[in-house]
Amino acid sequence: MDGQSWRELLNPKPKVYEAARDGTVIVISDVLQRMNIGERSTALETKTKDGDQVTTPLIIAARNGNLDSVKMLLRYKADIEARGTVKVDDQVIEGCTPLWAAAATGHLGVVELLIERNADVDGRTLTNSTPLRAAAYDGRLDIVSCLVENGADVNARNNFENTPLMVACYNGHMNVVTYLIKRGANMDIQDKQGNTVLHYAVERGHFEDSANELLALETVGAQKEKRIEGLELLGADYMLTSLDVYDIEKAFGLT
Repeated sequence: MDGQSWRELLNPKPKVYEAARDGTVIVISDVLQRMNIGERSTALETKTKDGDQVTTPLIIAARNGNLDSVKMLLRYKADIEARGTVKVDDQVIEGCTPLWAAAATGHLGVVELLIERNADVDGRTLTNSTPLRAAAYDGRLDIVSCLVENGADVNARNNFENTPLMVACYNGHMNVVTYLIKRGANMDIQDKQGNTVLHYAVERGHFEDSANELLALETVGAQKEKRIEGLELLGADYMLTSLDVYDIEKAFGLT
């Protein structure tokens, strides 16, 4: 037996992590069954550094969309609210829950399972990003709707005070924008710089579609005349202050 094999027998924790990461559920079950309660708890909750990621087996299984592995780990009482560091789209995010990791990487089945097992739908990262914000950023309406229908806060703000609605608009995901507004997302919230959802749309050039959509989806109690007046002022503000959108036609197009 070589040195590596002896190390695995003496310390099987990395084997559980690797099996969770790679989706080899039979290995997870076999290794955990052979452990006593203390060893099993340690294997499930120990965080393994793997490149830029530092996670428990459950977090990495959720991040990679390994649904059967997630089921097996939960069967053995893995901590559903554990925190770790995951890499998504070349961004390293700290303080991620399994649900956040699954939502950010687009794994609806894992999201549904974790919610069914009472995961916190608003579990936040170190930057106060919620699973809903991660899904909205990527335009995943299926995951956005699943989270909202299970109680996610549509107006949750991160450390920069921006909301899921803002990031969806910023990236031009108008189906998500429409859904969030219909489910109570506040169009008038401002971030730390005083920007609203329309500023985010304008900044990325999603100008005409966003303005028309947001006009059509007036918030409850808001008068259309006031909304139009606000859009006129926003257009004038960008025409005067932003070189990126110094365009008279676009400025007036907000009306």
